[in-house]
Amino acid sequence: MSIDERIIKLEEFSADVRRYTQILTEMIRRHDERLDEHEDMFHEANRSIAALADAQIRTEEVQADTEVAQANSEARIAALADAQIRTESAAANSDARIAALADAQIRTEETVNRLSEKIDRLIEGRNGVS
Repeated sequence: MSIDERIIKLEEFSADVRRYTQILTEMIRRHDERLDEHEDMFHEANRSIAALADAQIRTEEVQADTEVAQANSEARIAALADAQIRTESAAANSDARIAALADAQIRTEETVNRLSEKIDRLIEGRNGVS
């Protein structure tokens, strides 16, 4: 092989090396861009996970507050039910007392009527005797 042929081969080799270097450089640049994109996506995913964790914590706190409120409501409902039972019992007792008072009133009126009749007879007896 002559020197000219060797020079041509070296120039071709040199051109190939430059072309491969450019290709590799472009591949590295694209790889860096993709790494940057993935890093951005990773950071965004971390922010999203942190936001979700915060939301979960707040949800659990609200749920705990709701459970306490539910327990308080249940206690109040039980107290209201007891009060209603006592009210109904008192109303039943009141009905019985009213009935007893009505009976006593009837007996009192009967007694007053009998006394009035006796007084009238006594007065008539006195008036007739005088």
